[in-house]
Amino acid sequence: MLVGPVRAFFEAERQRPRWRGLAVVTAIACTPLVANLVLAARMPRGDQPVVALATGTGVVEAPALALASVVLGFATPFLFWLLYAGIAYGITTRFDGTGSFTRYATLFAWGLVPGLVVQLFWLGALVTNATTTGPPVTPAENAAWIEAVQSGPAMAAVDVLYPVAAIVAFGCWVIATAVGRRVTTRQATLAVLPALAIELTTFYLFVLG
Repeated sequence: MLVGPVRAFFEAERQRPRWRGLAVVTAIACTPLVANLVLAARMPRGDQPVVALATGTGVVEAPALALASVVLGFATPFLFWLLYAGIAYGITTRFDGTGSFTRYATLFAWGLVPGLVVQLFWLGALVTNATTTGPPVTPAENAAWIEAVQSGPAMAAVDVLYPVAAIVAFGCWVIATAVGRRVTTRQATLAVLPALAIELTTFYLFVLG
């Protein structure tokens, strides 16, 4: 029922500026960054190595390991986006797909919107929990506090919503691939199946595992 309007969206998007799709991935990458800033603001700093960041109003210090984690967390969505799009692009090449990788990748990025919705829901739940749960008094209590903040009904709902979002994303990727690479729906489905498999495997291994 929704295939027609979604396909029309991608056909129109194919003619629009490429940065629009990139903005979706950037928004996804920023959500864990905001989450880390919220957690860092509520936790006391211990004697871990810190990295001093000069700003226009002074110096901001952050634990070195935490900073590395933030950088990695920001980069991960871009890496997976390019990986998924690259795999699908390569497979559709075997089906005589046409169109540049850059144009296709920016169309493919729109398939990440369902995941962005779930991430924003998760971020809202985390911010709510972090601001309504008493902050830790000492660095030794940080781990237990983070675990408490990341629990509750809303957080549990994310475990259910994420696989649903992945399935919806899969449908969007199929249409984006059919439009962006000018291949059949069946060929597009085969091309993006690896992305769905990686997404669900990663979720169950590293999030639920």
